[in-house]
Amino acid sequence: DAMQQQWGTMTAPDGTFRLEHLPPGDYCLKALFLGRRPTRKDFSLAGGDSIHFDLELETVVVKTFDVFTVEGTRVVVE
Repeated sequence: DAMQQQWGTMTAPDGTFRLEHLPPGDYCLKALFLGRRPTRKDFSLAGGDSIHFDLELETVVVKTFDVFTVEGTRVVVE
């Protein structure tokens, strides 16, 4: 079953990508990028099919944390 197999790719500098030689079956395309909301597209391929998607990933706020140092002294009780 194609849904149990995973394929991956990266985009070109212009944002295009290709997944080639996929066997016929049902698929879920997931697109992820830091600072963007992940998106998914379910689709089916028959033998010899070629398919085109235009995907747009919505910008999201990514919360970062400030780095800080904690200092202290240890009290020794004798």
